[in-house]
Amino acid sequence: MAQLNFAVADVPVNETSGGKDFSPIPEGTYKAVIFESEIRPTKAGDGQMLVLTWEIKEGEHTGRRIWDRLNMVNKNPKAESIAKQDLASICMAMGLPGCADSEELHWKDVDIKVVVRPPENGYDASNEIRGYAAPAGAATPPPSAPPPQSVAEAVATAAPAGQRPWG
Repeated sequence: MAQLNFAVADVPVNETSGGKDFSPIPEGTYKAVIFESEIRPTKAGDGQMLVLTWEIKEGEHTGRRIWDRLNMVNKNPKAESIAKQDLASICMAMGLPGCADSEELHWKDVDIKVVVRPPENGYDASNEIRGYAAPAGAATPPPSAPPPQSVAEAVATAAPAGQRPWG
């Protein structure tokens, strides 16, 4: 047991939100880092998703978090393909040829394109990441080894140098 002598009344609380703000941040491009990652089973229990926790690093929304869920193993081949394309885009934005462990993705600056997903099926509006790019002005080194097929496809469709892949 630990003596805390803690009182909620002694802690300043943001008057407008009553504490943490869980509303979606506005759509836009934000510099962010992944600081946490884990593999979790899908809701149906028949697949696996890589859950990435991103934190905004600059601007008005510094410190806000966005979760990215990549369906790495899924009975739907299209869901798997999208997840692998997103992971390839993340690796390319970080200048990595791939990764053996998700911790290799931690603490590297990436510009993420954030959109607001409207409320549906009883869920509130939320944020979703729709694009990844090296931060403006950052030189992304070419991969040191031949990339896997999915990365090669992503490179073939990448935006010209100096442009964001999403336009």
